[in-house]
Amino acid sequence: MIYRSVPTLLIGLTLLHVDRVAAQGEVVITYNLESSIITLGQPVMLKIRLTNTSMASQTVDLGVNYVGNLALSIRDPNGHRTDLPRLLQKGSGGVVELGPKQDWSTVVSVADWIRPAAVGLYLFDVHQRHTLPTLREANSLLDLTVEPRDPARLASVCEDLERTIYQRDRASMNPESNNLTYAERAGFVRAAYDSARALASVRDSVCVPSVERVLENTSEFDWLLIPSLGRTNSAEAIKLLTEWATGGEQETDRLRKESLHERAVMAQGALFRLKSNIPSDR
Repeated sequence: MIYRSVPTLLIGLTLLHVDRVAAQGEVVITYNLESSIITLGQPVMLKIRLTNTSMASQTVDLGVNYVGNLALSIRDPNGHRTDLPRLLQKGSGGVVELGPKQDWSTVVSVADWIRPAAVGLYLFDVHQRHTLPTLREANSLLDLTVEPRDPARLASVCEDLERTIYQRDRASMNPESNNLTYAERAGFVRAAYDSARALASVRDSVCVPSVERVLENTSEFDWLLIPSLGRTNSAEAIKLLTEWATGGEQETDRLRKESLHERAVMAQGALFRLKSNIPSDR
C-alpha cells in the first residue's frame, strides 16, 4: 500500500481537475475597442477575440453578424445609463469553429447602435446574452473617450474603411488566394461587410468622397451606402444622390447593365427623405 500526504493528495486532485477542464474545453472571449479614443462622428468598432484553451475542438455561436448574441449598455458623460437593443440586422450567422488551442478574432461595427453625440468619457458593459458552460468572458467593461470633431482624422478613418472593403476583392483576384482557407476568405467578406456598415453610419460630409468611390467600384453595398447619403445633410451628399437618381455623370455601361435602375430608385428615395427632413428608420 502506498501512503500519500494530504498536501500531495490535494495537489494531485487539483491537477486532475485541471486536466478534466482542459479535456472538456474552455473558450475565453475578450472584448476591446479598436480605438478607445475617437473623434466625434467616428464609428465605434468592437474587437472580439476567442481563445480555445483546451485540446478539444469547440463551437461558439455569436449570433447574426457575430453580434446577435451581444448585450450592451452604455453610460454617457453625464452618467446616464442606456441598455441598447439587441444587435440584430440583415446579415449572416456567426458560428465560429475553433480547433484545439486555436485563437480567432474579428472586428465588428456597432455604430448602428452606439453613436456618441457629445465629447467626453463613455463606459460600456459588453457581455453575451446566452453563454455556454465552456465559455468564459475575460472582461466586460470598456472605456471610450470621444474628442471634438477632427475633419482630417474622420476622413482618414473613412479611407481606412474604404480600403478594408476593397481587400476582399483584391484577395479574390490574387492568384495566391486559391491557397486561402474558407475561414480566411470568410474573414475578408466579414471585414468588408462591417467596414461598409461602419462607413454607412458616418453622417459627415468629409466621408462622402469615400462613399462615392465605393459606389463607383462595387454595387454590393448600395443598400447600405446610398441610404446613408440621405442621412448626411450636406451639399456633397445631395449632389451625389442627384447624380445616382438621374444616372447623370455616374452612368456607365457597367452600371446601366447591372444596377443603375435599382440605384436610381434607391437614391430618389434617399434624396426625397433628405430634402423632406423625414427621420430615417435605421
